[in-house]
Amino acid sequence: PRPNPLQPCWVGKGGLSHSAIGAAPPGHVGTSSLTVMVRSLPKAYTEDLFLEELCHGGFTRERDFDCFEFNSSEGSCLVGFGNAEVMSSFVATFDGKEMWHASGRKFAMACL
Repeated sequence: PRPNPLQPCWVGKGGLSHSAIGAAPPGHVGTSSLTVMVRSLPKAYTEDLFLEELCHGGFTRERDFDCFEFNSSEGSCLVGFGNAEVMSSFVATFDGKEMWHASGRKFAMACL
């Protein structure tokens, strides 16, 4: 069957298990909150570059996350999600993975 062009590309590709959500101590991926802190972003990263990075991973603003607070001076971004499945897919897609626009740098995440 043809893929649905309106369906996010990450749907059906796994993610964190439901038992992993809520199992980690504070400051580590896996908690009941639906907010993720993305850390270790290069100082040169702009909000637009980061959003492009998220788009490459199959995530778009409005559809997949409802809160986005980019802080270039601290090299971090808060991303808030409306549901746990999207959040866990986001973490599985990016946590520990190399950044497209910063060769050799990897994403670091923590659920808040």
